[in-house]
Amino acid sequence: MPAGIRRCTEVEGACAIHEAPPDIRLCTDLLYVPVEYGALWGLYEGGVRIDRDAPLDADAARQVADLRASAARVDARFHYLGDVVDHFGHFVVGSLSRLWPLAAGGGAGTLLLYHGAQDIERLRGLGFLEPMLGSLGVGLDALRNFRVPVRLAEVVVAERAFRENHAASRAYDELCKAIGRPWLAGVAVDGEARPAYLSKLRLPPGSLHKLENEADLVRELERRGVDVVVPEELDLRAQVRLFAERRTVLGLTGSALHVCLFAAPERRILGLNWCRRLNANLPLFDALNRNRAHYYYADGVTWIRNDAYAAERDYFLRWSLPDPASVAAALAERAADVDGIAARDAREAAGRAGGLLARSVGAAGRGARAGLRRLLRPDAP
Repeated sequence: MPAGIRRCTEVEGACAIHEAPPDIRLCTDLLYVPVEYGALWGLYEGGVRIDRDAPLDADAARQVADLRASAARVDARFHYLGDVVDHFGHFVVGSLSRLWPLAAGGGAGTLLLYHGAQDIERLRGLGFLEPMLGSLGVGLDALRNFRVPVRLAEVVVAERAFRENHAASRAYDELCKAIGRPWLAGVAVDGEARPAYLSKLRLPPGSLHKLENEADLVRELERRGVDVVVPEELDLRAQVRLFAERRTVLGLTGSALHVCLFAAPERRILGLNWCRRLNANLPLFDALNRNRAHYYYADGVTWIRNDAYAAERDYFLRWSLPDPASVAAALAERAADVDGIAARDAREAAGRAGGLLARSVGAAGRGARAGLRRLLRPDAP
């Protein structure tokens, strides 16, 4: 019997949406400790590490005090960007969300302070960072980091407008729309009815999830009229335009679906997850963008976890679909009738419940009949 798909109804994390913007303040005489200093890295106001809940122990506090006493002073005003990593998804839900005050414009001349070992050329090679900052009126040459501890005269610290797996502010949506808006000139929103599937076939090792038999899924989707798109082959601007112009976008769950927030509101999304529990970042993005999103997992998925994936440059999780053809059929049929998805899911859930009840009743009936035979004929098997 072909494997079916089921709606993801459980969420890993919380999904709170805040209407008010996060806090923002101007801090003075902060100590910047670079990432090269290991566990001590961070931005300190007195003996308190900004945006970290855990207090310093006595030994760490002494080390920070010693660093402050010997650090040179830098007389400039910075806007704190946070920890810059070279992964698109982590950057979007982390560092980027501190830039919400720049959504209204006026970013020109702003110096962006960040933590990270990357130099400017490495950051330029990321592909997504330069166009994002450009839309806000800031260039890569505005980025600043230090390789030794320094005291900073003034730092604007904006709290994150997106808290991973926890909460988001409307200010985050405004930020992402401000970034994507210049790239949508001439795009007809929902102008392309043919659905597109975002493939992870080119996703490099070191990423989180790898669908081992995705090629089989892709082949079946293409056969059913779905365009297959590889995000790694498109720049960020093209990805944003695709989300705006396609009436329906399909994909494996992950950061490729986060691009929706930079495009138009009310996107139609069909996501395939590796298990029944959905990462809360996805419904947070959907709530901000008012998406019509539906997420599924397949019956009978097998997976192998590798906790040493980073060191081994492997994938954290390798998983496989038992029947990619039936999963592709279920997704393609839903993409062709997005308005009817809720009713279809309800019918299939009722059918599964009815089948389970019938099997349970049948088993109970067989057990009762066997018990009656034993009562009437104690010697019967």
